[in-house]
Amino acid sequence: MSELEMPVLIALFILAGSVAGYMAGLLGIGGGAILVPVLFQTFIFLGLHEAHQMHAAVATSLTIIVLTSIQSGRVHYKNDAVDMTIVRQWAPFSVIGVVSGALLAGYFNAEVLKIIFAILTSLIALNMMFNDVDETLDGKMPIIWLQRGVASMIGFFSALMGIGGGAFSVTVMRLFGRPIHKAVGTAAVLGIFIALPGSLGFVVSGWGKEGLAPYFLGYVNWLAVLLLIPVTTLTAPMGARMAHRIDRKKLEKIFIFFLFLASARILWSVF
Repeated sequence: MSELEMPVLIALFILAGSVAGYMAGLLGIGGGAILVPVLFQTFIFLGLHEAHQMHAAVATSLTIIVLTSIQSGRVHYKNDAVDMTIVRQWAPFSVIGVVSGALLAGYFNAEVLKIIFAILTSLIALNMMFNDVDETLDGKMPIIWLQRGVASMIGFFSALMGIGGGAFSVTVMRLFGRPIHKAVGTAAVLGIFIALPGSLGFVVSGWGKEGLAPYFLGYVNWLAVLLLIPVTTLTAPMGARMAHRIDRKKLEKIFIFFLFLASARILWSVF
């Protein structure tokens, strides 16, 4: 890499990390929808073997999301915006799903998964846009076995896509009457239980793979992690604090916009 390319790469990482961290705190997401495309293009730029580019982007994103979720979740918890009952019920099954997804990632067609994810996120955004949830509802979650199945699926697909699962978790909780601030805070904490085992799973599944450049531990590029984590951990609490100053309707509009943006970005990478 030339002397000119390195400052550009560092600047790109700082910008992406700032936006990802802030959005993670604001919306209860891990920031993976921002990080994965940037990391993917960066690994192309660095000449990483084509077979490993997407896996490396997803794995590195999940590793960064671990600390981002911890930072944003801590702020939401202090603001009494985390439903610990849901966390306790969902976390073990999210871990099962995410480990399965990380270890099986190499066997899935990435293009098909991107299209499915883009369609699902668009439908979720449309549902939130046209179906207002009355916060005076009882807010009871479905029976426990159904919650466990949902948590496992969220973990599974989050691992395949390098996200913290917030887009899915927040939507499910909103559908059952959880207030938006409570849903966002709970999703932020759940992101820890998705990102950490997912990252470890990609270390295992990528261990010893040929064609991986230096600075890799399995599929995880630890140099990118070291550059991005200080930025994301600094900006995530800022976003989390801002979430508690924004009106519920405004926060929902931001979340809907994010879903459409993430969907468009993923479709763009396919076509």
